[in-house]
Amino acid sequence: MIAGHVGRSPGAAVFYYLQELEVGDEVIVTGQEGQELTFVVTGREVFPQDDAPVDDIFGYTARKTLNLITCTGDFIRSQGGHQDRLVVYTELKNA
Repeated sequence: MIAGHVGRSPGAAVFYYLQELEVGDEVIVTGQEGQELTFVVTGREVFPQDDAPVDDIFGYTARKTLNLITCTGDFIRSQGGHQDRLVVYTELKNA
């Protein structure tokens, strides 16, 4: 799982464009020594901040997956920020 900020302008945060990913898109993760792992988007869901299925998002799976999570929805400063969470589910390509 990788969590990151969404930001409010392009380039402001690592997951600014996360909401644009669709099923079938690829996410490439590069390690410190240049090795690459390619993950394919298998789904995406939006959950209320206080009602996300934490066990499903962060729980055990036998598959080789990488879940990406960020804030989304309305930004309500008095309530501490964005009120929803976007989860993009991926699975290792050719696993």
